[in-house]
Amino acid sequence: MSGGTTVVLLNVIAALFALIAAFLWYKSATIQVPHQDEPDESGLHSAAIITRGNTDFLQTAVTQSIWSKRAAIAAALAALFQSAASAGSKHYGLTIRPRVHAPRGMIRRYDLGIL
Repeated sequence: MSGGTTVVLLNVIAALFALIAAFLWYKSATIQVPHQDEPDESGLHSAAIITRGNTDFLQTAVTQSIWSKRAAIAAALAALFQSAASAGSKHYGLTIRPRVHAPRGMIRRYDLGIL
């Protein structure tokens, strides 16, 4: 696999993990655990804070924290792959350099160029 292909592949993987992280964080922000009023094995009911819509506040907070942890792991993997792609692009000489497309004094446009 060539250097440029590797860099592109690393960028695609980073983008996928970023999308996964976004989905997981959305899930963590919107998930709600319904309250279940069932006794435990001793016959007692557990303590719960019930909010609107019969949602168990404490269990919802625990579940949201689990989904948020998964999202943070996905975001860390996205950053890792993006860093590897960035390091690889410098190694293979794939950097952004200016190419002037306008006369001096006018607005300049920048393109992706290979040094």
